[in-house]
Amino acid sequence: KKTPRRFPIDIAAMAGTGAREVQFELTLPPGWTAEVPQPRDLSGWWGRFESMIEQKGQVLRLVERQKPGHGNLAPDRVEDAVGLLQKMQELNQQFRTVAVVRKP
Repeated sequence: KKTPRRFPIDIAAMAGTGAREVQFELTLPPGWTAEVPQPRDLSGWWGRFESMIEQKGQVLRLVERQKPGHGNLAPDRVEDAVGLLQKMQELNQQFRTVAVVRKP
């Protein structure tokens, strides 16, 4: 039997304390195109996470933004915190998955 959590969950300790943005541009060879995932935008009590990959001409641009929330979650919301970490891991994996293929 699990002992119920007694202490609140510090959102900043879990999600980070500062906003961050990562941008990356890659120039593809002529005729190459990228299959990119749909933009991701997830927001809630924990803050906001956005990721976007786009191709304009030969330039493939990747952008990821994160703005953490603040405050505390009640001790009984530990499953929400675990669910968030799992979703963030899934989004990070999708963000880093880009298939570059030659144009037929």
